[in-house]
Amino acid sequence: MSLKKKIATSFLISAGIIAVLVGFEYVGFVKIRAEIRHLEFTDTIRSQSLQLRRHEKNYFLFGPHQATEEAKLVQAYLGEIQMLIADYWDGHEREDLRALKRSVDEYRGTFARIEDLAEDLLAELRRTEDSRAG
Repeated sequence: MSLKKKIATSFLISAGIIAVLVGFEYVGFVKIRAEIRHLEFTDTIRSQSLQLRRHEKNYFLFGPHQATEEAKLVQAYLGEIQMLIADYWDGHEREDLRALKRSVDEYRGTFARIEDLAEDLLAELRRTEDSRAG
């Protein structure tokens, strides 16, 4: 085998090895990018959930006038969380994501029921006050 053929063969082997390594690195890059997207999603859900809990706490602590505003903010954050889940849903339909969606839907219904019960309680308290005053 001539020197020219040996150099060409070693170049082709080296190029093949480099191509294989680049392929592995690209696959690793794609996986890391997907994991970063998952982390961004979970961090966004976490921060939205913390804001939701803050407004939920304020709903129970403040009087009826401020509670209405806090209830609107709770519903807004629930809507944002549901939109985040819907946006992330494409290509990521997994059981844990379905469970999160069900939990948010269930929480929305529970909070709406709490709002209704609080309004009924306030109405009953007003009637009681009116009957005592009159």
